[in-house]
This record gives sequence, C-alpha cells and structure tokens, in this order.
Amino acid sequence: MFTPGNSAPHRTLRLPADAARVGWERLTTLPGDVLAVCSPPMAELLLRDDAGPWFAARWAGRQPYLTTFLSEVNAPVRSTGGDRSVVCLWDFGDAREARSATP
Repeated sequence: MFTPGNSAPHRTLRLPADAARVGWERLTTLPGDVLAVCSPPMAELLLRDDAGPWFAARWAGRQPYLTTFLSEVNAPVRSTGGDRSVVCLWDFGDAREARSATP
C-alpha cells in the first residue's frame, strides 16, 4: 500500500528482480467501492484536492469503458513523475447473488 511522501525509496522496485520486497494487503470492499491499485505518481494525483474529486466523479457508481478510463488517466493534469499506472476494481455487490439470479 502506498503512503504519500514515503514513495521515493520504492520507485525503483521492479518485478521479478525485487519480488521478495513486494508486499500485499487483504482488503474488504463494499458495494459501490472502487479500489485503485496504482503507482506512487498516480496515487499522489488521486489524492490531490484539484484532481481527486475529478477522478471520483468519473469513476463513482459505474465502471467506465476502457477507452474512457484510459483517456481519464491520461488527463492533462500536471503531476510528479510520468508513470500513471493504475488498475481499478469496482465492487458491484456479491457475485454469487448475480450468478444465482441468472437462469
């Protein structure tokens, strides 16, 4: 998990060479949550007062089309570093309930 301000020592970590230093975390999400797993520069951008709400408004309540998502990540907002790697997971509720509802 990324903590703003502490990212400089970890910006050079690469897989598979630094696999032993890669951490993981188990998280519980609720329906409507969006989990963004991203590089430190993208995390810093998401946490900014002038950019974070812009992303939140576009990603809340729906999963955007891939082209829209990529366009939004590439928004013309200045940020430190050029790496805007991000993977988002949208929680739409219990997948088991959705499967059982289908005949």
